[in-house]
Amino acid sequence: MVTAGALWHMATTRMGAHARGRRGSTERGHGDPRPEIGSAGGVLTSSASAGPASAGSVGTDVSAGHDVNLAVTAAPVALAGASCFGLAPPVDGIVTPGARASLRDHAPVSDPADSLDAHVLRPRGSLRLRWLLVGLDAAALLLSWVPLGLSDRDGLSHSRLGDVLALGTAMVVTTLACLVVASTRRLYRSRVASIKEHERSLLVSVAVASALAGGISLRLLGVHPPIGTLAGDAVLAFLLLVGERSAYRSWLRIQRQRGRFVRPTVVLGANEEGQYWCRQFAEHPELGVAVKGVVDDVEPPLGSTAAPWLGRCADASALAASVGATGVLVMTTAFTAPELRRITRQLMQADLHVQMSMGLLGLAHGRLTITQVSHENLLYLERHSLSPRSFALKRILDLGVASACLLVSAPLMALLAVLVHREDGGPVLFAQERIGHNGKPFMLYKLRTMVPDAEARKAELAEENMRQGPLFKAADDPRITRIGRLLRATSLDELPQLFNVVLGEMSLVGPRPALPEEVEQFDSELLLRHDVMPGITGLWQVEGRDDASFESYHRLDLHYVENWSVLLDVSILISTAATLVGRAVRALLAARSGEQIAV
Repeated sequence: MVTAGALWHMATTRMGAHARGRRGSTERGHGDPRPEIGSAGGVLTSSASAGPASAGSVGTDVSAGHDVNLAVTAAPVALAGASCFGLAPPVDGIVTPGARASLRDHAPVSDPADSLDAHVLRPRGSLRLRWLLVGLDAAALLLSWVPLGLSDRDGLSHSRLGDVLALGTAMVVTTLACLVVASTRRLYRSRVASIKEHERSLLVSVAVASALAGGISLRLLGVHPPIGTLAGDAVLAFLLLVGERSAYRSWLRIQRQRGRFVRPTVVLGANEEGQYWCRQFAEHPELGVAVKGVVDDVEPPLGSTAAPWLGRCADASALAASVGATGVLVMTTAFTAPELRRITRQLMQADLHVQMSMGLLGLAHGRLTITQVSHENLLYLERHSLSPRSFALKRILDLGVASACLLVSAPLMALLAVLVHREDGGPVLFAQERIGHNGKPFMLYKLRTMVPDAEARKAELAEENMRQGPLFKAADDPRITRIGRLLRATSLDELPQLFNVVLGEMSLVGPRPALPEEVEQFDSELLLRHDVMPGITGLWQVEGRDDASFESYHRLDLHYVENWSVLLDVSILISTAATLVGRAVRALLAARSGEQIAV
């Protein structure tokens, strides 16, 4: 999905054909003044002529060495914080239960960052979320100065009142300056913060600003801390910012699952793409979108869209208002260019948040670049080709981090091995054949978390399987031991796989290695996961582990295969660390209160 408010000119782009499933196809008019675009080295594709496109289908031309431009039919119009489909803070248009009935009591606010003149109503809930995040960022930035404040070294002395006042002044000035930097980098806009890799790259600039502003402030006040101390402050500030934003994101997921801070939305278009998004939002309430209904000129078959049909497109804005929707998601593959121009004008005049799905699934945002030809917008698809240096960096990262973790965790693994053996006298390690890179089998090692005869008893629990497709996980598996439940809840049972990483059989990040019997049920597309090294953690582990659907497993694994990079690996590792800390805290709290630890 693409969102950019400055791209309204996309609304004038013509399509070469109608969407799949509508009235038929038409040829481009003879009077079209646009020049023919194309050469032996490029491909021009209409995003609407073939319906929703996946990374695999579009990627065929890319992998063949062609330049790919995607002709799009309308701008993804992002009005004042329009992107609410990630896990980042929704800053505009989100309706809380208390504000749902009182939108008209709020003054219209326009976002100067967006190139639109329309005014948008901003509910109280979204402002509370924004100020909550600002407060958390401020707390993280202030905490990053604590080590410097507690030290009598680095030119500071607690016994001198002037130094204490200087440090306090520098902390306040630096924090305010960093918040300004964060705001100018739009880190309080969900369309920026919803992309975690992008958010974290921007947080680096905030952390650097913290060190620079702090150093300048202290020197102006007569204190001269070493550069190394300021560099340490920048690193600590970055880690604290990432940590508190991860905690905030987890809290927001829980709140959205309870129905709070969600955007009531109408889906415009009941074709295959519209049905896909309706299913996504119905199955994943943590995304923060409550689909109130579907609008299309043709009533879809009952139950096909996971949302009720509201009426025809000519009445879209009125229908959205009738169900209390503040946003509309438009399927560009369901309409012709003239229809899209008419619809988007109508929706924006009604002060609705408008987003457009371009039918491109599975593509990382960094691979899409907006270009213009004859004042019309195209999406240029960057080729996903990694240099040998990228593979070398990934291997260096794997060896470095895995070796360091093995050294640090060796005493812990020894203690856990004793606890596992003492519980039932069984073996410490559990070895299982998995399918790895290029389909090659290998032995995966884990600390044993189940009774010794667990594999023989698996068939007894077939009816308890809470997963879909070939995956298996019992809701309350009786084979899990007491210590095994704690190990699984904290993922400490995965520590021996660091040896698999050092041996070159696995990577730190990648699709989880599947069982041979699971691989037998994979389709040809999912078998592409074997093109990369399997990993201890991955996108599915940090974003979809608790999702029972096989579709989520399929989608996230393929997204990684099609878009992986060293930066993405680092981002996943950071997310994994934050997730593990949260799970460990929850497990310890559950154990302390006598509750059963969730795995």
